[in-house]
Amino acid sequence: QVSATSPQLYAPGIRRLRFTVTGFLIWSLEAIFCSAVGLVMPLYGQSAITSKGGDIGYDALSFSVMCSLVLGVTIRLFMEMNSWTIIEHVATGGSLIIFGLSVLIMSYVYYPTSTVLPEGMSWRTYFGVVLQLYQEAAYWLAVIVLTVVV
Repeated sequence: QVSATSPQLYAPGIRRLRFTVTGFLIWSLEAIFCSAVGLVMPLYGQSAITSKGGDIGYDALSFSVMCSLVLGVTIRLFMEMNSWTIIEHVATGGSLIIFGLSVLIMSYVYYPTSTVLPEGMSWRTYFGVVLQLYQEAAYWLAVIVLTVVV
């Protein structure tokens, strides 16, 4: 019934104006670019954090990329929204609060040693990583740059 009363809503879809093969390829290339930047930026930006000047570990890299990804997607969602209701405010605010709590839980809950995973991939390596990263300027620079790029 809605399509009969307002066919202009469905005309772009019928004419395939927005979802095309070219549009899909552009979105795919953008995703590949953002993921490459999202991986490389923390590696170079935070290698200065390590005392030996080497590479950062899985723990610091994963937290950096996760924070940048969540903030970048949330800011992009803010820009894409046409109208805001209380539901959108609660959902986006709630997701950011849950994200912050999950980062704290992963960083401050002590996990027992796993016999299945190698030591470098154990949850135990995440203990206290947030406090270490939040004190570094390179971390904040990487998060800000990735949030803008993504």
